[in-house]
Amino acid sequence: MINFELKSWRILLVLFCFLIGLMGLNVPKRIYAASPDSAVAIDVTKTEHEITLLWTNKDPFNELSYEVQRDGKVITTLDYGIYPIIHDRNLDSNTTYNYKIYEINGDEKNLIYTNDIATDKDDTPPTITEPSTSVNPNSLIFDGNGTLYKNGAAQHVNTGDSINEDGTYTLVVKDDVGDEISKSFIIDHTPPAHAELARVETQGDYAYLTLRRPIDSDFSKMEIYSGGIKTMPNLLKVIPKDQFSQDGTYKYLQKIYNLTKGSETLNIVTYDNYGNQDSSMVPDWQTVGAYLNLPGAFFEIKQSNPVYFTSPKVKSIQQIEGGFTIAIEFPAGTNWAYFNSNLGKTEIPFHEVTTKSTDQVLKFPLKNIETLKTTPIGEKATLKYEIDTNGYVNTPVKSQYKSKPLVGTFNYDENNYRFISPKFLEITNKKGAILYKEKSMKFVAKKGSVGTRFIVIREDVKYAKVSDGSNIYYVKKSDVRITKGLNQKKNTIVSTTLKSAKNSSSRTISTISKNKQVIVLQQFTGWYYVNVDGKLGYVLSKYLK
Repeated sequence: MINFELKSWRILLVLFCFLIGLMGLNVPKRIYAASPDSAVAIDVTKTEHEITLLWTNKDPFNELSYEVQRDGKVITTLDYGIYPIIHDRNLDSNTTYNYKIYEINGDEKNLIYTNDIATDKDDTPPTITEPSTSVNPNSLIFDGNGTLYKNGAAQHVNTGDSINEDGTYTLVVKDDVGDEISKSFIIDHTPPAHAELARVETQGDYAYLTLRRPIDSDFSKMEIYSGGIKTMPNLLKVIPKDQFSQDGTYKYLQKIYNLTKGSETLNIVTYDNYGNQDSSMVPDWQTVGAYLNLPGAFFEIKQSNPVYFTSPKVKSIQQIEGGFTIAIEFPAGTNWAYFNSNLGKTEIPFHEVTTKSTDQVLKFPLKNIETLKTTPIGEKATLKYEIDTNGYVNTPVKSQYKSKPLVGTFNYDENNYRFISPKFLEITNKKGAILYKEKSMKFVAKKGSVGTRFIVIREDVKYAKVSDGSNIYYVKKSDVRITKGLNQKKNTIVSTTLKSAKNSSSRTISTISKNKQVIVLQQFTGWYYVNVDGKLGYVLSKYLK
C-alpha cells in the first residue's frame, strides 16, 4: 500500500513539471518601462525622406541585444559588435514617426528609449534626370513617385528601372506635396530597311553608283564603306537624307579600291532617327557554313580595267645643299610606304589609295658625325636604303595588304655637287696658314697666303674644312676668320668675269655666262663678293640682278 502511494506521487510530480514546461513556452516576454536611471543618448539627424539615429553612449562591451521599432514594427536589431547607428530611409516627408528601442535580456524586453520624430518638409520639386533625350533612354532616373504611361495604360516605376519595349511613353513624377513633372520619350529598336544599289556604271578605275534609300519615314542617313567582310571597313561617304532626290536615289562616284581582277566589296549602312542601323547576314570566312550578322547591305562591283600592285621604283637620287633628294615612283594600289636608310627615314602616308602610279620626292639632310649639326653641304657617305610599301591585292572575297620592299645603295660624294655655302673663310694670319690634306693635320697640301678666301664646308672646334672650288683642305681656325655671307641669290644680266680683287684690272678667275645664278656673300661699293659654283671672287654689282 505504501509503495503504491509513493509511485503515484512520483507520477503526479512528473506530470506537473511537464505541464509547467508547456505553459512556459507560451508565456510572453515581460516588458518593463524604462528606468529613469538608464538614460539613452541618441543623436537624431533627418531629411525629407530619411531619419538617422546615432546611439552615442552605448557601452561597446555590452553583450545584450537591442530591438529598434518604428510605429510598432521592428526595423532592425543591434547585437554585440554592431556599430550603434540606424539609417531609416524611404520615408514620407513631413511625417511624424514613433521610435522605440528595447533591451533584450533573456525573455524580458526593457523599453529604454522612445521618441516621436518628424521628417522634414519636402519643398523641392520632383526631378527627372533620365531620360535626358526623347529617344531610346537607357534607364529611368528621377526623384519622387513615378508613374509610366504607355498607350493610356499606367504602371508604377522606380528610379533605376529600364524600359526596353518599343513604344511611346510618358513618365510622370510626383512628390509628397503634390508637385508634378512629366517627360515623354520613344523607345524604338527597329532597324531601317536595306539600301538598294539601283545601277552601276564602271569606267576604268571608277564606278558610278545609283543608290536608293529605304522608304522608312524616320530614315536619317546612309554611310558607304569599302570592305567589311574580311578586313576593317573604311568610311568613304556619309549621305544625309536631304541629299537624296525626290525619287529616293543618290548618284555616287566611287574610286575602285580593289585594283586587281575580281570585284570591289562595298558595305552600305542605313540609319534612322533613333540611332538604329540595318544589318546583313554574310558568310563567316573563318567558320565554314557559319554566318555573321554585320551592319549594312553588301554589294560587289567589278572593275573594267584592273591595275596590279607592283614594287616601287627609285627614279633618281640627287645631291643637294646639305643632303640629298630621292624620287620614288609608287605603284597604283599603294596606301602606305616607309623609307628607311642609314642617313634618314620617314613614313609616307597616302590620303587615299592611289589608282595610278605616283611620284614622291623625299629630302634628307646629312649631319656632321662629330658635331651632330646639319652641314650646309654634306659629307662623303654611302646611302643604304630600304622602301617598304603596302597596297591592295585581290583575294576571292576581299582585298588585303601586301608588302613590297625595295633595297638599294647610293654613293654620296662631296665632290659631285656644286659648292654652295652660307659661310666663307679668310686667312688672317700675316704669315699665312698651312692647308692640310686631312683633318689629322699630318699631311700638308700647301701654304695659303693672308687674305686668301675659301668656302666653308664644315667647321669643328679646332679646324675648318674648306674648298677653293676644286680642292678640299683643312685649316686651323686660329689662323683664319670665318664670316657668314649674305647668301643672296642673284642672276647675271650680261656675260661677265669673276675677278680676284675689287678692280677690273685684277686677275680673271673665270667667265660667267648671262643668266647665271650666283650667291652673294658680301657687298662692297660697286662690287659683290660671290660664290659661283664653288669659285669665290668679285663681280661688278651693276651686272647682277
